[in-house]
Amino acid sequence: MISKKIKEKRGFTLIELIIVIVILGIIAAIAIPRFTGLSGEARISAVKGMAGAISSAATIAHGKWLISPAATITMEGKTVAMYNGTSAPGYPSEASGGIDN
Repeated sequence: MISKKIKEKRGFTLIELIIVIVILGIIAAIAIPRFTGLSGEARISAVKGMAGAISSAATIAHGKWLISPAATITMEGKTVAMYNGTSAPGYPSEASGGIDN
């Protein structure tokens, strides 16, 4: 008599594996373009952050200049040359020793 017990094989069929690969491909096709644009946005944000820091430093220097107008001011131990012209007096000079300090 033939035994009615047949060992069940466990595993994935070829169709199931193909479906999983297709689903992963669709997810990758949607996700990859979203992440590739992030490096450009990060660079833009870094430049905007630097511009904000420079603007803030120039405003602090201008505030110190308003308290005691002079050709140079001292900020955190560094001497900063100030612009004393007519268009924007009291802001750090663009010459060496000005805004670069």
